[in-house]
Amino acid sequence: MSRGMMIVGIAALVGLLFFFLPWFGMSGVLTLSGWTIAKTAGGYPHLFLMPLAMIGCLVLVFLVFQHQLKIRTAAIIAIGLAIISLVALVILLAQGTGGTPTMYGLWITIIANLAIIGGGILDLLGR
Repeated sequence: MSRGMMIVGIAALVGLLFFFLPWFGMSGVLTLSGWTIAKTAGGYPHLFLMPLAMIGCLVLVFLVFQHQLKIRTAAIIAIGLAIISLVALVILLAQGTGGTPTMYGLWITIIANLAIIGGGILDLLGR
């Protein structure tokens, strides 16, 4: 298994986990996870692209591990999925949060997406 695909797999697991942890709110008061924001009526259904992208990255890592997909192909697809996920997150942030403070879940999810891109680039460069 390549180092880049290991990074992609770990980052995808982290991103998927933190989708369900607090993104907005205040500790001890009301907090909203990515899941809550995405499923709320009139909310942000485009956020469901994020966990789907993470699951897609996990499938890519599994296929590479089973030697059914080339690392270079998986790296390109993983980068694309992470970019789609980041775009969904940027749309959420661009539409505003109504002054609600952001929490650790959102930022770690963003970092996980950037790590997926980094792992994909690492494999594309052959390192």
